[in-house]
Order: sequence, then structure tokens, then C-alpha cells
Amino acid sequence: MAKAEHARRTIPERRNRKMKITKARLRQIIKEELEYSMSHEDIEQMSDAELIDMAHKDGVEEFLVLDGEGDLVNREEVIAALKDV
Repeated sequence: MAKAEHARRTIPERRNRKMKITKARLRQIIKEELEYSMSHEDIEQMSDAELIDMAHKDGVEEFLVLDGEGDLVNREEVIAALKDV
């Protein structure tokens, strides 16, 4: 009988083990997923700042070449690298 009592107590505990996530974290996950699902046309229409951010997120920042004002010098190269990721 002790086993049955113990089994009844653990079943609700297992059901209550839900993953908790904050609204901010959920928004961040959704934002990241949307960024990754962008089409190639969307990438080509992005601003230099957006391309730079995306390059950092995707780990291709070694392709970035900026001028003195922080604009991309090699925009087409960065776009090609982002499409390959």
C-alpha cells in the first residue's frame, strides 16, 4: 500500500513540471525565428544596421567591412554570407 500512495503523489508532480517562460523570452524566441525565416529578398532590402546585427547573430561578422561612418562597404558580400547561413 505504501507504493500506491507514493505513486499517487509523484504523478501530479510530474504533470506540474511545466517549462516556465516569461513573455519577454517568448517574444525574443519568436523574433529570432522570424529573422531566420526571412526570404532572400527581405535580406536584400534590410538596412546596413540590420545586416550588421544579423551578421553578428549568425556568426559571420568576419565578413563585415565598415567605412568611417559605420556603413557597410561590402554589402553584397555580407548578404551572400547571410544567405548561405
